[in-house]
Amino acid sequence: MEEYLRLVLEQVRCKKAHSQIREELQIHMEDQIAENLNNGMSRKEAEEAAVRDMGSPVETGIALDRIHRPQPAWGMIALMALISIVGSLLHLMISRQVLGYAEEITAGSSAFALHSAVGFILMVLVYHMDYSVIARFSKIIMASLIMVGLYGLVGGSTMHGVIRYVRILGFRVSLFPMMILCVPLYGAVIYKYYGMGYGGVVKSILWMFVPVLVTFKLPSRLLAMIMLVSMATVLTAAVVKDWFRVAKKKVIVGLWSMVFVLPAVSLTIAYCFGFLKDFQSERLRAFLTNSGAANYITTKLRSILGELRFVGNSGREWTTIDSLPDFNCDFVFSYILSTYGVLVGGVICCLLAVLVVKVFAIAFRQKNKLGMSMGCGCGMILLLNLMLNMGECLGLLPVTETFLPFFSAGGGNLIVCYVLMGIILSIYRYKNVHAAHIDTKLPIVKLIIQL
Repeated sequence: MEEYLRLVLEQVRCKKAHSQIREELQIHMEDQIAENLNNGMSRKEAEEAAVRDMGSPVETGIALDRIHRPQPAWGMIALMALISIVGSLLHLMISRQVLGYAEEITAGSSAFALHSAVGFILMVLVYHMDYSVIARFSKIIMASLIMVGLYGLVGGSTMHGVIRYVRILGFRVSLFPMMILCVPLYGAVIYKYYGMGYGGVVKSILWMFVPVLVTFKLPSRLLAMIMLVSMATVLTAAVVKDWFRVAKKKVIVGLWSMVFVLPAVSLTIAYCFGFLKDFQSERLRAFLTNSGAANYITTKLRSILGELRFVGNSGREWTTIDSLPDFNCDFVFSYILSTYGVLVGGVICCLLAVLVVKVFAIAFRQKNKLGMSMGCGCGMILLLNLMLNMGECLGLLPVTETFLPFFSAGGGNLIVCYVLMGIILSIYRYKNVHAAHIDTKLPIVKLIIQL
């Protein structure tokens, strides 16, 4: 049997798949041996008959090699290339249109193509990297990101009352995009608690709330909420898939009560008793009453919607006098609708919608549970930012700091979106390589357990 397995595995070029193939074939042959023993064969005869029934090891190995190898994701890569080109052309037009009017917008849009290129290269690199390697170091990486966030609370650079950057070894690190990476890492962290019951659920909840609280204190309330909902969705999917062997309904109801009920109650108390800052209270009151100075951007967005054409420019000139602040970033979708018409805006919506649907399809069609949880985290970040940004640009939600994935200017958010897609593509690439379960323990941890 060992000789047969050796010959089979020699035909399979992907070394990562060897352990999975060996386990599957060995289980099958052991079952056949047990059946042969029940039929009166000796141990030697039973093993020889089981191996003989498996057929030629070379032919079996060649057939398995066709299945268990990395799968190229050319369709997704082509879609990402199309989105990158469209986004770069859009920002090229923006930089030419506002040249001489707004230096900040011109610089941001001019750098968009460079950021897209860097992001695309990083996406390809992560795509070729086995995501299970990232999972092995997920706790270390996530803890490091949390430590950088804590360092930002005491030594970060503040802009408009928000801590946005920290200096590390002479490099300026953007905190918000960095904290976004905690979400797919969270999917790998909770995978380590597979089968640990309620103790695993409690540990998973702690790993969820710590980065969210750090982000909330920066402060970025919206990003903290996006992270919280995304991580809670990943944990819910794990509970539904029976990772922890717990009472599913009770855990899910308790989890989402913490996610929505407690923050809602806290916000109500803070608003009623004056614990919110003045500008926060003004924004909330302005949106709820549809009035006030704090609601002027939403009012302007709604006025833009009333002037839209199906195709072509609405006639509005996007200059520093008659434009939204940073319209190449937070309000780029409004710019697209106003400048190119509803048809072009709808096409871009469809491109992003197709991308998000494909991301979740890759995640939930995985037989590998680790790939499912990490992919779900990536998909939630893209989906929530897409929905919130479009809701804001359409005047349906209060104005906050959101971005349109792959279209809003801003190097940090743009590059992080490409990294998230790299993780998704890596999950797709290795879908036929990894078994349903992957050992994500670090080699040193394995050694300690063995000792």
